[in-house]
Amino acid sequence: MPFLIHILVPGFPQQEKQLAVSLGHIQVFSFFGSALYVVLTALHQVRHRFIIPAPALLSAQVVGAAVVLLELPRFGIALVAWVQVFVTVGPALLLLPILGKYEHFNFKFDFVKRVLRSMRSLSAGAAYFKTSEVPDRFLGSFLAPGTIIILALANRTCGAIERVLNQGIVTPILPSLTTLGKANDWPAFRALCRKKVLEMLFTNTLILAVVFAFYFALVQPHTVRLISGRLGGVSLASARTI
Repeated sequence: MPFLIHILVPGFPQQEKQLAVSLGHIQVFSFFGSALYVVLTALHQVRHRFIIPAPALLSAQVVGAAVVLLELPRFGIALVAWVQVFVTVGPALLLLPILGKYEHFNFKFDFVKRVLRSMRSLSAGAAYFKTSEVPDRFLGSFLAPGTIIILALANRTCGAIERVLNQGIVTPILPSLTTLGKANDWPAFRALCRKKVLEMLFTNTLILAVVFAFYFALVQPHTVRLISGRLGGVSLASARTI
């Protein structure tokens, strides 16, 4: 963790790097919850149960936000790191019942190899998508204090919109696409894809227009004044940069 922190945020002062390392030691447990949640969500989707994963995640996030708001002054920033672990592990535990009762199974290496081959392109795409976090942290560490947090907040906001669109429009058609593909009904497959692409294009265009108008008209001026007024040592020029 110390090695990774020095690579990811080289611009941080030494004291902030030490704090990041200590928080990283806690947050590393989030990997287990995230991995389990993804697999269990996929299992729900394969069985056409699209609703359950979202409330499981939402309930954990609501509880976590309430804990942070109530107890942050008492326990400090380490509490937030532990809450993030809870927010990732909690939903996975709520989704476990879909596995049913434990049954003895034989591990089949041929099946695993086939799955890994099928996942290569998907894994490469996901890895490429995740690399965007690295330059954000690296470059943000050299900018004004608070830049990484504001950038992360913007990414989370966009990510929330993206998640709603994916869960509402894209994910429900995956079983249908799989069925059409197995039946070699490619005209219907392409027609369904075109329909959903047009729906996403229209929806995204509308959302972008609203978000940009809302941000530049209402949010940005107040945010600059809020950052400059609430955070000691942050000048108005630094607040505009952030």
